Amino acid sequence: MITINKTFASGSHLKQLLVLTAIVVVAVMSGCRKKEVITKYDNPNWQFTDTLSYTYISATAVIALPDNLQPYIDEHDQMAVFVGDVCRGVANQEDGLFNFSIPTANAEEESQAYFRYWSNRTGYMYQSAEPVVVKSDARIGTTAQPKQITLTVL
Repeated sequence: MITINKTFASGSHLKQLLVLTAIVVVAVMSGCRKKEVITKYDNPNWQFTDTLSYTYISATAVIALPDNLQPYIDEHDQMAVFVGDVCRGVANQEDGLFNFSIPTANAEEESQAYFRYWSNRTGYMYQSAEPVVVKSDARIGTTAQPKQITLTVL
């Protein structure tokens, strides 16, 4: 037969034991959270090199960073526009904006394009959350009203 000391079972020792157990459980559970790891990249030095396949200037874009990235703007930041894995244009930051001329293969092309942004200060790489349509004579933002894109970390 097991006997329990009434003082221990009914007293403050049991409460202390329960509180200590709860603290240990919370500490262990919070230590198990997976921490997000963000990769830092060297300058990608994006280049648009296939000028023979893309001879039409079909779209222009003036892009502004989202408000949360504005404090980190640096003169060495780069942004590029991609259709699939093909770089169609590169822009460096100038007065807080990125200006693009985006060529297409022909006047009828309509492609889904994504912007990628590299921050010189943080080394982080981002991609636009939503595509833009690149087509003949498209205007994506202006200097007076730049297109502010939403970016996600790669």
